[in-house]
Amino acid sequence: MREFPVLLLVLVTSFRCGNSQQAGVKFKLNPNGVGVFNDLGFREVTRINKTLLNDLIGSVEIGDGLTLEYQFTNNYLQNVEYVGVKTTSMISPNYLFVVGRGGYMEVDGDFTLTIKSNGVIQQTISDKYAGVSFNSATGVVFEIDVSDGFITMTDIQCEHFCGMFSVSLDGTKELGFSVDPIEDAFKTHLVQQVCDVFIPKLTSQLNEVFLDTLLYMDLTGPMNGTRVDFSLLPDEIEIVDNNVLLFAVTGKVYPVSNPSVEYPYQIGEFPEFSVTSQMAQMLISDYHLRSLFHSMHDSGQLEFEIPDSSIPRVLGRSVGSLISLLIPGFRPYANMPLTFTARSSEVPTFEVDENSLKINGSFDFALMVQLESGEDFEAMAIDARFTAVGDVISTENAIGINLDDIKFDLELSRSNVGEFPFGIIGASLQGILPTFVKTTMNEILNQGVTIPEFLTMELYNLNATKRKNALEITADLRIN
Repeated sequence: MREFPVLLLVLVTSFRCGNSQQAGVKFKLNPNGVGVFNDLGFREVTRINKTLLNDLIGSVEIGDGLTLEYQFTNNYLQNVEYVGVKTTSMISPNYLFVVGRGGYMEVDGDFTLTIKSNGVIQQTISDKYAGVSFNSATGVVFEIDVSDGFITMTDIQCEHFCGMFSVSLDGTKELGFSVDPIEDAFKTHLVQQVCDVFIPKLTSQLNEVFLDTLLYMDLTGPMNGTRVDFSLLPDEIEIVDNNVLLFAVTGKVYPVSNPSVEYPYQIGEFPEFSVTSQMAQMLISDYHLRSLFHSMHDSGQLEFEIPDSSIPRVLGRSVGSLISLLIPGFRPYANMPLTFTARSSEVPTFEVDENSLKINGSFDFALMVQLESGEDFEAMAIDARFTAVGDVISTENAIGINLDDIKFDLELSRSNVGEFPFGIIGASLQGILPTFVKTTMNEILNQGVTIPEFLTMELYNLNATKRKNALEITADLRIN
């Protein structure tokens, strides 16, 4: 592939919105990460299918009463290629310049040249033209608007665009005179067409990309039904030292079924980003994490069952047999199938700092009996307040939580099998429930959140660290 010096101005200006929302998640792209992101932008330019340019029709006087008429039709911009990004620099708070390593555009089509003398055709040449290449040392200015929380390209200042085209019109040597004026007119036409036709098409396509991929992220797996708002916050966009990009999103988490819900959490002060050699960093606030658990609670994702077949026998007896010894009113149900159902009865709270990760909450445990009729009968219900401690874990492309320990404070909340002393039952459950609840919750929390691809770019080598009021994620970027 041929290489030419090329400079494209690809980002930014016009942050017109006075958005006062607080950031729930902050991002930092380090210089090596900015380079990968820019390479992705150049790749998107090359994904545009061939573009039909307008015809060019005109004439020139060539002397001795002769007129040369020309027509350029079926003009297609067939190929747009950029090698990648060489450097990125910020020359003001409003403009980000990206210098490419090289690139070209190719155009082909049909041309017809007709010589007339006093309106009478003397000679006509028709042929294909091809191999029109483009290289530039200047750029195109894209004006970016994020006033609605997402990126749109609102203006492109093509007056700053300057191109050099090499046009070869085969079969014109036999005319006996220079066609340079026609070639020059066509070169000017192509420059204008790239501004008037190609760049609006590019703008429209990039807007579709941004609108389709940046507004929100739907969580998958055990957190399916939960959505994260990725609306950009204009006041949080910043370039540091000409090569580090900082930005932030609202990070609001909510059930897909209830997008208007507002959770009453305050955002604490963010810690500073740590020093790392990795390409990208995220600070996920405790507001975001608390909202995540609130959404999981609202969506019923913190509900599970423990069948008695999963609970070990004690002194050779099943759970139902043991309970019937202690509770006379339960004896009619001793040999019927039993299930413990667990439902989050209040929104869990989440606390994180450099040394600990703690979750507090409450489950409503109900002992359900399957009657011979097939109906479920609630024998009793227990209020189980818990405190769980653990750590954040990371895999190649996901972030999760692992609970190391969970402690319960159990209290009988209702009984449909008569009154009984709860102490012995509670003590027995203290030896059974923590293990099963920890295992079941870890099955949900260990899977965590998988960071999806953005276009064809993915985050990998994820590492998670506990920070004051936040989790910090560091990662590398690659284009697939």
